[in-house]
This record gives sequence, C-alpha cells and structure tokens, in this order.
Amino acid sequence: MKRNYLLIATCFVLAFSCKSEKKSEVSDEEVVRQENLNEFEQDSTQIDSIQKQKVLKFDALVHDFGAVKKGDKVKTYFKFTNVGEKPITINYVQTSCGCTAPQYPKEPILPNASDSILLEYNSAGNEGIVEKKATVYTNTDATEILTIKGKVN
Repeated sequence: MKRNYLLIATCFVLAFSCKSEKKSEVSDEEVVRQENLNEFEQDSTQIDSIQKQKVLKFDALVHDFGAVKKGDKVKTYFKFTNVGEKPITINYVQTSCGCTAPQYPKEPILPNASDSILLEYNSAGNEGIVEKKATVYTNTDATEILTIKGKVN
C-alpha cells in the first residue's frame, strides 16, 4: 500500500513538473515574441521621429541636364522651404565626386523661409550617362539626397 501511495505521489510530482516546464517554454516564447514586438515598435517610433525631423521640403530632388557637351560646366538650383517649427542650419553638402561643387546657405533658415542649394557639375573627364549625388546634412538627424544627371557627349 505504501508503495502505491509512493508511486502515485511520484507520478503526481512528475506530471506537475512536466507541465510547469511546458508552461515556462510557452512563457519564454511569449517573452521572445513580446521583445520582438517591442523592438518593432521602437524601430517604428525611431523611423517616425526621423521622418518628422525632415523639415526641408525640396521642390525637386532630381535634376536632369539632358545632353551636356564634354568640358562644359552646368549648374542647377535645388529650391527648398523650411517647413519645421525651428531654424534649420545646413552643416554641409557632400558630393559623390569632385566634379560636382555645392554652394549652400551658411546662415540658419527660419521656419517657412525658402532658399536654395546650387550644384555645379563640370563634365570634363566624363563621358556618357552620368548621375551624381549630393547629400545634405543639417542640424537635425535627417539627411536629404539630391541627384543630378545627364548625358555627356
């Protein structure tokens, strides 16, 4: 009789210990799932934050010069407006190569004010279809990429 009680008690303990392990596995899965959800929500919040910081609204981000004679210098202005609530300063504009020279305002651009960035392209040394980039860095975390392109003959 004692053996039966001992056997039943052992089975009872084992049955509940197995269930608790299974519950902890489910709990671990739920924890991982919740962590992934939290990371996704955090990433989404960071993306929203960065997009909200893009306060320079450009009239156009791409300019096509069309056909350009080899050796010619061509230029274009990228006009923008500060649509934010605070002044924006352009820290610098980095071009993808030395054949493109930027000029940009050094003074802060007040809210609702407009200005422009000049990109001058020197086609000497290039031939065929070209595409050059200029990345605009401001006092926010956001950047903007301007593109000029054309065909050098």
